[in-house]
Amino acid sequence: VDVWESAAINQAIFAKQLELTQVTPLLDGWRGTGLQERLQRFSTSGGFANLLAHTGDIQPTLVHGDFGAENILIDPGTLQITGLLDFDFSHIASPADEYFYSFPSFCGLVPGPFEDEDLQLLRRYQTEGFPITPSAQEATSHSVDWTAARLWQAALEKHNVASPKDIENIAQLADIYWFLLDVCPPFFNLPRWLARKTEEQKVAAKKAIGENPDRYVRRWSY
Repeated sequence: VDVWESAAINQAIFAKQLELTQVTPLLDGWRGTGLQERLQRFSTSGGFANLLAHTGDIQPTLVHGDFGAENILIDPGTLQITGLLDFDFSHIASPADEYFYSFPSFCGLVPGPFEDEDLQLLRRYQTEGFPITPSAQEATSHSVDWTAARLWQAALEKHNVASPKDIENIAQLADIYWFLLDVCPPFFNLPRWLARKTEEQKVAAKKAIGENPDRYVRRWSY
């Protein structure tokens, strides 16, 4: 998949997300925030082509989309993986995409750039390499299980699996993935989530999430 094809795919997802903001009552098209206009400007000015111009061609692969401990069968005698279940979210995409959907229980999910300090540090280690000596920040972390994160990275390396640091431009691809998700978060249309929240909590969630797309377009100079 070359840059232009990848840009077209992301543009189509973006267009659908913008459409969904119009029919999501909590968002109401991001009206009154100024965000809708800036997102439209990003859309019409070749934003994705510009962002992907330096990422190179993407080699399509099968992405499971929900690879975690709950979907793995393990032989208790040998501790070998014997099966992988639940391909409901599987699709063809960049190898990087698996790290945006899967491995949360192993601290293997590559986060976006605007998370808390612990997740930002995890992202840096994932994309640049874990230092041999743990940092002082790891000892006081609340968001990341650093033991699990380091064991997961070691397992990937032991079995010659391409980890995030081995995938070219994964940080930029992660930015695009989380940006697209934040344009219209799926749980804003999830009845169970909405039923559990007060009106004040919904408004607060909208405000907090809305800051992220704004940060992205500013970061990308749109």
